[in-house]
Amino acid sequence: MASFVQQFRSKAAGVARPDDEVREAARSLAASHPLPPDVARLLGWYHWARYRAAPPDPAGNADLDSALSCFEAAGEAVLSDDGLPALVRDHLLASRWRLPSTQPPLEVRVQAIDHLLHGAAARGDAGMARQALRLAQQCLDGLGETHPGRAEIRIRVSLACAWMFRAGGGREAVDQAVAEARNAVGAAPEDGLLRRKASLALASALEQRFDEFRSMGDLSEAIAICRVHAPSPEGDPVGRSHRSLLAECLQLRYETTADERDAREAKEQLEHLLATDGSDGASYAAYRSSLAALHLAQYERTGTAEHLNESTTHSRRALAAAEPAQPERAEMLERLSLALQARFERTGDPGALDEAIDVGEKAVRLSHPGERRHTRYLYGLLMALRIRHDLAGDPRDLDRAIALGRAARELGSAGNQTALLAHQLGIALRRRHENRHDGDDLDEALRIARLACDQTQGTPREQAAALNSLAHGLRVREPDTAAHTYERALELLGPADPARAAALVGLGEVRERTGRDGGPAFRQAANITAATTSVRLGAAQRWRDASIAHRDWPDALDAAATAVELLPRLAGIELLRKDQEEQLAAQSGLASTAAAVALQAGDVGAAAVMLEQGRGVLLARALDARTDLTALRERDEALAAEFATLCRALDAGGREHWSGTGTDLADHRHHLAGAWDQILERIREVPGFTDFLKPLSLEKITAAAVHGPIAMVNVHHIRSDALVVKPEGIRHISLPRLTPGSVRQRVTALLTSGDEDREQRLLGMLGWLWDTVAGPVLKAADIVAAAVPEGSATDPVSRLWWCPTGLLSLLPLHAAGHHHTRSDAVPMTVMDRTVSSYTPTIRALLHARRPAEQGQPSWAGRVFAVVMPRTPAEANIPGAGREARLLTERFGTRAEIREGAENLHAAVLSELPRFPWAHFSCHGVSDAQNPSRSRLLLYDHSERPFTVTDVARLRLGHAELAFLSACSTARTGTALADEAIQLVSAFQLAGYRHAIGTLWEIGDGPAVRIATDVYTALEPDARNAALALHKALLRRRTNAGNTPSVWAAHLHSGA
Repeated sequence: MASFVQQFRSKAAGVARPDDEVREAARSLAASHPLPPDVARLLGWYHWARYRAAPPDPAGNADLDSALSCFEAAGEAVLSDDGLPALVRDHLLASRWRLPSTQPPLEVRVQAIDHLLHGAAARGDAGMARQALRLAQQCLDGLGETHPGRAEIRIRVSLACAWMFRAGGGREAVDQAVAEARNAVGAAPEDGLLRRKASLALASALEQRFDEFRSMGDLSEAIAICRVHAPSPEGDPVGRSHRSLLAECLQLRYETTADERDAREAKEQLEHLLATDGSDGASYAAYRSSLAALHLAQYERTGTAEHLNESTTHSRRALAAAEPAQPERAEMLERLSLALQARFERTGDPGALDEAIDVGEKAVRLSHPGERRHTRYLYGLLMALRIRHDLAGDPRDLDRAIALGRAARELGSAGNQTALLAHQLGIALRRRHENRHDGDDLDEALRIARLACDQTQGTPREQAAALNSLAHGLRVREPDTAAHTYERALELLGPADPARAAALVGLGEVRERTGRDGGPAFRQAANITAATTSVRLGAAQRWRDASIAHRDWPDALDAAATAVELLPRLAGIELLRKDQEEQLAAQSGLASTAAAVALQAGDVGAAAVMLEQGRGVLLARALDARTDLTALRERDEALAAEFATLCRALDAGGREHWSGTGTDLADHRHHLAGAWDQILERIREVPGFTDFLKPLSLEKITAAAVHGPIAMVNVHHIRSDALVVKPEGIRHISLPRLTPGSVRQRVTALLTSGDEDREQRLLGMLGWLWDTVAGPVLKAADIVAAAVPEGSATDPVSRLWWCPTGLLSLLPLHAAGHHHTRSDAVPMTVMDRTVSSYTPTIRALLHARRPAEQGQPSWAGRVFAVVMPRTPAEANIPGAGREARLLTERFGTRAEIREGAENLHAAVLSELPRFPWAHFSCHGVSDAQNPSRSRLLLYDHSERPFTVTDVARLRLGHAELAFLSACSTARTGTALADEAIQLVSAFQLAGYRHAIGTLWEIGDGPAVRIATDVYTALEPDARNAALALHKALLRRRTNAGNTPSVWAAHLHSGA
């Protein structure tokens, strides 16, 4: 037995789960009757180890109860055990004084009450709190009215009542806590420690009562008390508690009144505590958590991302420092969960929402059903589950939220927290009604929403939220009542309060439902700068649509401009790439709508500016990180270096020099986003840099047409138009025959037509493109002569850059025409009149034309070729070998040919920076659903696909030409057509000034012949790449005029 005891105690000291041998011995020992004290002590350690190894369970733990019983049976000798847990010691000390017949000294009884209160807080045990209250009341009853110990005992009675209130007791419990503490203050000597302790108990009870029942008198009194006692000698724990409580009360008043002075003072108090008492883990964690709550409150008022990021950071630091059994841990988790929810609502980051739910679940598990804080934690969890349902559509999230809310309402007591929980439950029921059309859900939702409005005694924002929810539920059944309820909610909110935006959107919707104009309400919502981007953008679109319905085009233009300006923020740089793409896909066509509205309003310049600003959002952001910093370095070298470092970190997705967890990386990305906004503000304050990285102005757009006109072609159901950009201005051409439906029909035919009718369909489509788009554009651009005069081998007479929108970007505008007229004096074809190039945006075109970097390397004029005649798990490409021989013949030793197994992902990425030209002869895959996953198939493509994302991350200062002799490398996904996410644009972003790719699959033989013709005309200079391709396509057309799939697929993009 002795050896067993030694073995087990070594395990118990580490709180290890008992092994089979230990469990068997414990069962044998437990059979002893009665238990000898040493056996009881050993069994106590055994059950304690099992309790610590098990996950937290709010319903209780049988091993904990057994451990306490065994330790109690072992007698007072256990108190001498090294490492005896504080919870066990509290229980044993308190149990000594349970019987009223026992009359130990007053200080011992106070110690026993304190141990019970400590145990109640540590375990969440309402029974221990009741026992503490009973013992304290017994002590108080046994003391005379003038006994000097009455103040000490009244403090304990107040604390016990306050704990009973937290555990779910009614208002009488907190009223008694206030009364007993007030009596204790009156009975305590004026300037002593006891008066400060009694005052702390009174301020704490007043704060609790305010938090639930919202009497400003309670809060003001609590603040006044804490102000008196917070200044104290260093090291005074009561003074520190007053200061901490003062910060908490100031935050509550800030949440109610929005007085920034309260927020500033609260922050000062907490920072003072961290500076003077921040070494202890538990205290440090508590102060950090309070700072997290303060910053979250400030974010909710101001919408400032910096506050939200600070809240998240402080919460994580608090949790990292907190002790495992620290009573405030659940509250710390809740604060982090709420901050993460706010992050999702601000940025649309789904990872933040998932983590918010995980963290919220932990907070709920660490609290106890019936407790007021349990109700509060459920409120946050219900909200997060309902939001995730709205995002992902999983009905299980909604069903679980409703089940949790219903169960909590049955256990919860009356008060503000229960009313807020009812508010969230009502929203969830209403959402389920919208999904399943169950009238019972809507009836219950409205009933609960009305109760929540009647019972909510919280801040004006909380009351407004309850009214907002009720109004939303009433929209269909009682629209007039709903409008009035929204107006009541708005009366409670300040003019700049971000919560106004949602109420205004609801009011606008109800007004439209009743035949009135909702536009003014939508306009107000869109212009509340502190509101989340998603709410503002939705409001701007509703405002725009309302103005369109009333044919108020100037007002619609203002709304559309607001929406376009907000679009980049919706796909913030703090999001993962896939989440950015999802956000933008949901807003597809926003820029086209804005341009159509601008043209209806007669503002051609605004149409061009918004087409440029509202398309290629991710491309523009990537180009921002590649901007030329030469001029900035001359003005402020340190600022330019700081900007460059931040760009590298953002370009790497926040991963550069990063070794933390995935959660930490997500926080890091959000902090980088904040740093980006701040550094842009600083740079724009430098003289001469006011417009640094702002969207292109009309003047810069027209200046970009210096080498030839740029045709921006917009397709929309309101109207379709071309904007021909020239240095002297923009010429507008209406295209009445061009409609979204007609374009969609041609794109579908192009992607699905079979071999038998493919060529005829293509010829018909090329003729339609001429009649509908290209012919009017060339006429407006004054392009009528032949592109290349007879005998000329160099410069064309004219060049034209196509910049189509939406699905039109999938069609071959460069090959549009009636090609049977190619021998006419004025051919009705694009190819016979001009040399065409494409650009996804004008910003991208300017990037391709950027000045050459200094120090042209010695390897200029060399080409790196990736050829894949055989690809694992794919069909062979015999022509790839012929292209390799072509490059060897044309470039000799200046060609670096890599074939087959040499072409591994890492090797290709490392070689590309060494060569100005790159040639890929391999399979290409266009991923319509996830265009960033479009890829070129290298030898290890199944393990490491060579994707758009991989290419776009490159920064190649001396790159000139990328020739992608692969299928569909210029095709993008339909949902993100305006983002131009495809391989050709990726190579442009990487730094290649010229890129040649294809819109569809092309045969092996034609691909080789086109490559041969291009390189024959190109070598050794890539500046005329567009002309070289133009001539190659003309030659292919001469040889195969009735087979446009051969000569219409290739295109040039870039300078």
